[in-house]
Amino acid sequence: MQNRNLRGAIILLIAALYIFSWLQDGTMMFIDLPNHTARAYAIGHLNLDPSLQERFVFTPSFTSYIGGDLFFAVLLLLFPLALGSKIFVIISFLSLPAGMAYLLRSIRAPREQSDIIILLSLFLAANWFLLSAYLNFCLGLGISLVSLAWALKL
Repeated sequence: MQNRNLRGAIILLIAALYIFSWLQDGTMMFIDLPNHTARAYAIGHLNLDPSLQERFVFTPSFTSYIGGDLFFAVLLLLFPLALGSKIFVIISFLSLPAGMAYLLRSIRAPREQSDIIILLSLFLAANWFLLSAYLNFCLGLGISLVSLAWALKL
């Protein structure tokens, strides 16, 4: 039991160190994050700001990134711009390890092996797609793993 708790604490510590290292820099230097933030802000505030209505139009369509954009827009309505952006990056980063943990738990994988795989997925989550701010892709990986877990339960 103590080993299991220690492994879980180590995984959480490593995740916290990743996140803390990104949050230390106030600019959050993810390549495409300003574009995503501007689009999400415009989508979220389109009905609230007449000046945005003159420049932007939101036409819902079935595209692969619409869910992430709408989720990000809601975050920017709930939180200030900088904080909402940081929360979206953190959720996108944690979606792969969380999705993997859910999948492993749903297939009843042994705890020791699960911890190693979750630690590996945490390492793999800090990839070029995340640093390039392809956050919808990163979020989609985690959601895909949760979907796979649900499909395996059927």
